[in-house]
Amino acid sequence: MAEAIVEIVINNLSSLIQNELGPFLGFNEDLERLRSSLTSIKATLQDAEERQFTQSSIKDWLLKLKDAAHMLDDILDECATHALELHEGRLNCCGSPGKLQYSCLSSFNPKHVMFRYKTAKKIKMISERLDQIAKERHDFHLKEIVVDTRTTGVMDWRQTTSLITQPQVYGREKERDNIIDFLVGDASNSLDLSVYPILGVGGLGKTTLAQLILNHERVVQHFDLRIWVCVSEDFSLERMTKSIIESASGHACQDMELEPLQRRLRDIIETKRYLLVLDDVWDDNQDNWQRLRSILACGAQGCNSLGNNAST
Repeated sequence: MAEAIVEIVINNLSSLIQNELGPFLGFNEDLERLRSSLTSIKATLQDAEERQFTQSSIKDWLLKLKDAAHMLDDILDECATHALELHEGRLNCCGSPGKLQYSCLSSFNPKHVMFRYKTAKKIKMISERLDQIAKERHDFHLKEIVVDTRTTGVMDWRQTTSLITQPQVYGREKERDNIIDFLVGDASNSLDLSVYPILGVGGLGKTTLAQLILNHERVVQHFDLRIWVCVSEDFSLERMTKSIIESASGHACQDMELEPLQRRLRDIIETKRYLLVLDDVWDDNQDNWQRLRSILACGAQGCNSLGNNAST
């Protein structure tokens, strides 16, 4: 999906700006402008994703956007790597957390001057391409939709389920069998909750692979409970707990405060060997995951969590 890579690039742009790499590299205004342009385009992607199936021109536009976003992300990676290499051993923490103070002498390093020249040309080229893509967006009359996921949860068009929707799936047998061997083999002897991430950019078939695993006969026979939750961008502990309860029990869960929700979840999974699939994961805040993991740690030996990371 185009939205996944665009979101990644916006986050990477924000990170470079926050760490004050822009001024040091000499194109802070360009980074700000790129972030603003991509944020504006991102607001129309829900409408574009829904209309691409009936309008081939929009589908082609989304492909051009994804290609440009990947190119920009490569440039940003080069910028971050260059700064770290040039200043290795000469980076000092400054007053604001997460920011870096660079030696002004490094700005005159010949390697740095050449890098700035080459990168400036690349940024100009990708900026012009994104400007053209943004202009084409207006020709499609795409609606700008800013979704507050804190209140809406997972958008309908991104919702996934554990049901296998493709009648035939080819080329995934090796990956499927390797993961299943781990889940019912080594992981079944672990006293701790085992976590197996499935990483990759959008469109590689990670969700389909997770569906094949969850519905495989060996997995069905091995686990007492098989649970599927679509995480998406809305990671709140209350919503996650409620979704896990509903998937595990098969019944709608009443709105409750977090504590009674956690108690109910413990009652359902306690002493049971379960497999929890978390699909379309965006949140990488370790504090959130540690809090969720502490709730899930009451299952029987050999419990597993299979995570499909959408933004890697």
